[in-house]
Amino acid sequence: GNIMYSDNVGILEMTTDERWVDLGLSVLWAAYNVGASSPEEYGGYYAWGEISTKSDYTWENYKYREKYYYGDDCGCWDYKFIGNEISGTSYDVAHVQWGGGARMPTRAEVQELVDNCTSTGGSYSGVRGRYITGPNGNSIFLPFAGVRYLGDLFYEGSEGYFWSGTCNDDDYGGAY
Repeated sequence: GNIMYSDNVGILEMTTDERWVDLGLSVLWAAYNVGASSPEEYGGYYAWGEISTKSDYTWENYKYREKYYYGDDCGCWDYKFIGNEISGTSYDVAHVQWGGGARMPTRAEVQELVDNCTSTGGSYSGVRGRYITGPNGNSIFLPFAGVRYLGDLFYEGSEGYFWSGTCNDDDYGGAY
């Protein structure tokens, strides 16, 4: 995702209780998003590195925006560097809101999920999304909660966006 958008946050944890699902991978995955209490609920929308929701998502109100400057071929925002990996830090909404060992997944952990799980479209309690099934047969459901930009919700019911805690070095101002 790009920091100008607010994506839902899928999270994981190293200990087991009713919130966590063992997919047979190196970490446990949350059964639902931060801000939700069941798999079909969208949960909160968060800009990368921010730990609270807001009514309007813009480059101008991104918490870690520094200043606007003109580059060689465009105008660009400069950003405060909060780290290449925010998983488990004070910039990680899952870690801050859920506590304990809860944290956003790293890019490598998301890649492990993609490489080792099957993804099937479907619905859960009437909400469209994707089932991610691990090698052990257990599944999580990722709702198509769309993305918020400005004050609007886009792609609800057709797409889902989820953050990792890893900065995208190839896309200045972006994260995975």
